[in-house]
Amino acid sequence: MREMLGVLAVVGLVLCSCESQPPVGDRAGRVEVSDTTPPEAADARPLVADFIAYSDQIAEALMRDMLNTPELAPLHSDRTTVLYGDIKNETGIVSTNDFEVVRERTKNRLKQSRMFNDRFRFLTSRQRLEELQQTELGDDLFETDARGRVLNPRIHPEDTLLLNGTMYRISRGPTSYYLMTFELVRFSDGEIVWTNDYETKRW
Repeated sequence: MREMLGVLAVVGLVLCSCESQPPVGDRAGRVEVSDTTPPEAADARPLVADFIAYSDQIAEALMRDMLNTPELAPLHSDRTTVLYGDIKNETGIVSTNDFEVVRERTKNRLKQSRMFNDRFRFLTSRQRLEELQQTELGDDLFETDARGRVLNPRIHPEDTLLLNGTMYRISRGPTSYYLMTFELVRFSDGEIVWTNDYETKRW
């Protein structure tokens, strides 16, 4: 009995040791994208795992809310257009490219859903939209009739949303708190119609 308890204790220690070990990569040093490597763990910036979790969170929340949020539904066209807007980075130490990865990964997740594609479409930049407007409408960004109604509903400003992002950091000694927020803003009047945020703390 004593020998059995000793064996179990050794097995338990081995298992605990395995769980505490950093992820083991292949010969090229590759690990799962959700794994945190020792260099990442020693960095005060948000982990790659944070950005992955946040993009999944945004996609899931938008899929859940799009059926119950009237402001996300198009008024004049078949689908709502989502346009890449601005990213405001106030962290001082995190690259804006990191935040752009969140937006890009969110878009990729959403585009895999037929239900989302039935209700939304993505244009990846404001410049792309302006080029489309210039090609189709000439100098008038939104051609209107005598009553001021937009004649081309496919790019109606009331059915276009900007996907904007902000990232803030609060620093206390070696500890940093991060708040990341994405919001959908109506192109026509700047009203925020949907928002989602994510918090993480590093030291």
